Parts: sequence; structure tokens; C-alpha cells
Amino acid sequence: MESTKIPRLFPSIRLLMSILIFLGYCFQYMLKINMSIAIVCMVNNTALGILNYKNTTDASQSTDLESSDQCASTISHHKPIDGPFTWQKSTQGFILSSYFYGYILTQLPGGFISYKLGGKNVLTITMLIASIFTLLIPLFAKFGAIPLMICRFIVGLAHVNYLIFLKKKKN
Repeated sequence: MESTKIPRLFPSIRLLMSILIFLGYCFQYMLKINMSIAIVCMVNNTALGILNYKNTTDASQSTDLESSDQCASTISHHKPIDGPFTWQKSTQGFILSSYFYGYILTQLPGGFISYKLGGKNVLTITMLIASIFTLLIPLFAKFGAIPLMICRFIVGLAHVNYLIFLKKKKN
């Protein structure tokens, strides 16, 4: 009888590739959601409340932060930490959705490009582009909401479907 050799799981190339693919997914997901977390601290909600109060004529829509009917034990003595940007909710929504507009545009071209150039090369280049533009988010945010949207759009363009790259290039 023929002896069948069972491949080892540890240390094997298959295990290494599984770990690298898992870490790639984690890294891509972190780059995708970081703006959803950071925008909370980037927006000055106190200034937005004041702007909304000035823009409305109905005084009943405003909330007084230091009203006399609050219990003294529930009043917070912490000063709220607000960010430097006064983006309206609609602008915040456009900033967050600009990633997905770029992401959806590169699904089919990403598969074609990875088929032609090879998955490893395209994956390396796109993750490098996405990482660089994610690091540049604070710089783009200082220039305004539209440059930040463009930056997030480019990150979305770079995050083409990750599974496409796992297929081998046919020669």
C-alpha cells in the first residue's frame, strides 16, 4: 500500500497565508471604519448647537445647558471636549459615505487589474495607497470638508475587493 503523507499544519505555508489574509482583512477594516470613530471627536458639537440656535427662530427648539431645573448632582463638572470642525450632519454623512462611493467604483476594474498584474502586486500597491491617504486625513481635514471627502474617496478606490487578489494570475 501507498503511504499517504499528511501535510503538517504548523509550520506550513497554508497557515502563514491564512494568517496574512486575516491580518489583511483586519487592516482593511480598520482603515475603513477609522473615520466613523474619529469624526465624533473632530466635530465641535457645541458650536454646531450655537449655530443651529442662531439659525432657528423658534426658541423652544434650543436646549439650555445650565437650566435651573436640573438636579445639582446630575450636572457634570467636566468640560466637553469638542473638535475644531463645525460640519453639519449632512456634511458628516457625505464625508463618511465618500469612502463607499470610491469603493463601489473599483469592484469590476479591480478584478480585471489583479488578473492582469497579479494579486500580490495590486494588493501591495492598493494597501500602500490606502495607508498613505489614511495618514493624510488630518492634513486634508484642515483644508476643509471637500478635500477630506476626496481623500476618503481615494481610500475607497484603493480598497477594492480583497478576495479578488487571492486568485492566482494565469500565464
